[in-house]
Amino acid sequence: MEYFETHAHYDTPEYDADRDAILRSVSDAGVSHILNVSYETGSSARSVALAGQYPWIHAAVGIHPQYIQCFDESAKTLLRELVQAPSVVAVGECGLDYFAWKSGKKEADGISAQADIIAERERQMEAFRWQMELAAQAGLPVVVHSRAAGPDTMQILREFPKVRGVMHSFSYSAEMALECVKLGWHIGIGPVITRPGARKIREVAEKVPLERLLIETDCPYQVTESCRGQRGDSRMLAQIAAEIAGIKGISAEEVAETTTANAGKLFSPSPI
Repeated sequence: MEYFETHAHYDTPEYDADRDAILRSVSDAGVSHILNVSYETGSSARSVALAGQYPWIHAAVGIHPQYIQCFDESAKTLLRELVQAPSVVAVGECGLDYFAWKSGKKEADGISAQADIIAERERQMEAFRWQMELAAQAGLPVVVHSRAAGPDTMQILREFPKVRGVMHSFSYSAEMALECVKLGWHIGIGPVITRPGARKIREVAEKVPLERLLIETDCPYQVTESCRGQRGDSRMLAQIAAEIAGIKGISAEEVAETTTANAGKLFSPSPI
């Protein structure tokens, strides 16, 4: 079977010791294409360099909302340059992440803290909108990271009706997933679907048409249930495809074939 890995981070230090060996093992296992997704300016430059070394790797360049401190005029200049590279097929990952405040990891203690939260959200939305506009100008799709920020994310997607892309590591309801599909977006499903009790994402996989699904690992940051405690890689795609197949009552081969075709169409500026 052939797989398209639509979200990986092989430029990170976790792979420094054996990057080439891992990438060749992944390719030998049937992963024919990898989208290496960036999270800040250094990662964006590394992703483009990595894509230049391996013909089956393509790059997405952008600034993750948790790295918003990197979003300045020099970052804008660099991203405008990088989107011109032939290996760049998407902008991202970019988006909104409010999880730290909703989970209590950042204490909102008093008016000043609340004001800081509001200012941080505004900075995230500004960066997200700018990157959506960059994608519109470059004619590229977008890889969106959205966590605990559903309403604001949907608002911004609707502000850019001509921009398409993937909602990476989707964590919201099936109803919201179908709203994204109506707007022309794809839904990214990753290792979480293999975990016991992953009710929401299993419902998403059931209700969203296969033609709108993409599979991803987000390695090394996420792993399937069977790989807990290990460093993951794109070979986990086979497990993700098998889970989706079981939910939909189809073969894993059909999931692999269709999601690979979906990704090939979405990231069409690449030599796929």
